[in-house]
Amino acid sequence: MTAGLRIDGADFKAVDITIDSCFEDVPVAAAVGIPLRIKRLKRTASGPLAVAVRLMSDPESGFAPPSWQTDCPVVEVARADGVAFTKVQWMVLDDFITQVVHAECEEVGYCKSATRGRFAAFLDARGIERFPAGGAEPAPSFVGERVRIHGLTSTTGRSLNGRHAHCVGDDGDGGRLHLRVGSDMFKIKRENVTLEETGPDSAVDEPCVPATSAEAGSLVRIGGESSQPSLNGCTAQVVSLKDNGRVEVRQAHAARSYTLDAACVAALPADAARRHEHAEFWPLAQSGGVAVSPVSGEWPSDWSQEKAFLKRQGWKAPEILGGVTQKGYRKPDFMMYYDAKDTASPVNPFAEAIAALLPGYERGKVPAPKGGKYRGSCILVFSPMNTSNTKHDTRFTLDELREVVQFHTTDGAKAMYTAHDNPMHRVFGGNMSSVFSSFFGGQ
Repeated sequence: MTAGLRIDGADFKAVDITIDSCFEDVPVAAAVGIPLRIKRLKRTASGPLAVAVRLMSDPESGFAPPSWQTDCPVVEVARADGVAFTKVQWMVLDDFITQVVHAECEEVGYCKSATRGRFAAFLDARGIERFPAGGAEPAPSFVGERVRIHGLTSTTGRSLNGRHAHCVGDDGDGGRLHLRVGSDMFKIKRENVTLEETGPDSAVDEPCVPATSAEAGSLVRIGGESSQPSLNGCTAQVVSLKDNGRVEVRQAHAARSYTLDAACVAALPADAARRHEHAEFWPLAQSGGVAVSPVSGEWPSDWSQEKAFLKRQGWKAPEILGGVTQKGYRKPDFMMYYDAKDTASPVNPFAEAIAALLPGYERGKVPAPKGGKYRGSCILVFSPMNTSNTKHDTRFTLDELREVVQFHTTDGAKAMYTAHDNPMHRVFGGNMSSVFSSFFGGQ
């Protein structure tokens, strides 16, 4: 039994609680290092909904899950480590949620301040005693998982950076992982391994191209960077290769570039088999081509969270253009995200070509890019109309998405969009002569 609280609207009662499988994490508390759990009881609360629901605020978006916004439950909360949780501690946590998490979300659309350090500073600034620390979390198990290696600095290790491996065992809690790369086995520290998304089309051992052999403008993945840990796992574009073996890179729409050790940068591996519904496309200044990559991070399942997600990725003012159509299709089936306030990144001629082909009423729905140019990486999102002849569950390889982008620079794209840009096509789609022929009984 653990000393906790039962919250009924605005009424609080200290109770002894047995934590069972029906309890779930309190998101902000977990983010700041407090192992607090919450459980919905069956009966409806007699007071305000917001008191209990605020506890379930997401530490990045500030929103509680939809299932918590539709009723007003009585809840029980307690710490999983057996330390008592009091009403005073709830009041402090609630103040942090409203004054920091919610306030930051309202100001910029997302929150990055739900951290242990920020919470400690919040308490110290108010002269409040710090909460009892939670017990150390067990090291996550990677056994049986597909992982990516990064940040190794030895001669052998550098050749492994960026490669995929299967974890087949470990040395115990906090020890090295036993990784199989092809037919070879290696023992590697946990901090040099990142868990990778798996799927039926995922490649297991993709070759790593050393970043030092990549051309300026090519795409790389960052890993093992200790001075700028927030960059780890992100996709970036090579700005220049330095004589001292370091690599200058820039994230999409970032205000500055970073010069990193080459060991922390690996060229993106081949991704020919996996299929996607969105991808980021970047201009290659030297070759005049276009590079296409998966979007860094986990794309939101809720479209209303997409702009907040992109702001967390460093975008200043993400906007989305509709009406983008792949070759040979009669109705739009893609949309394009661009950063409307990016004035520093290179001009993206492919985004410029896409926007130029769209009818004026589509461009008029959203703000034009500042300075009149579409810059930096843009994102192609599969979003077919209900009347489109594209299946809504269709997914594309990166090569297929590259073809969609490149098509918009051709004379064929100009002809297709010109044919589409009339009211009858918007209603009926397809070939206008056949529509009129069938409508009027012609041959």
